[in-house]
Amino acid sequence: MEAKMAHFDNLESRLETMLDKLKELEGPDGKGGTLAELKEERDAALADFRSEYLQQEYGKDVLRQLKNETEAAYKKCYDEVGILKVEGNRTSGRGLKIKIYQLDCR
Repeated sequence: MEAKMAHFDNLESRLETMLDKLKELEGPDGKGGTLAELKEERDAALADFRSEYLQQEYGKDVLRQLKNETEAAYKKCYDEVGILKVEGNRTSGRGLKIKIYQLDCR
């Protein structure tokens, strides 16, 4: 019985850790946090890349590298957050969202 209690305590601790991480990445309301900041940076880098003035000032290669770096950082964070799809009895997804769903449903 103690082993089962320890197992469930471990699962609860893991779930709390994942929920905290998800709140950090998405923000408490699901619309802010690190993910939103990285999206804004990515969008700004893309706008800078399109600017003819900045292309002349810094060069296309520098702006392309900045655009690629911000895109990679955003994609990494987005993949870590993941997605969750629930269709009837079928559930699919990836990242933290599916892991949280699976732990919460046990």
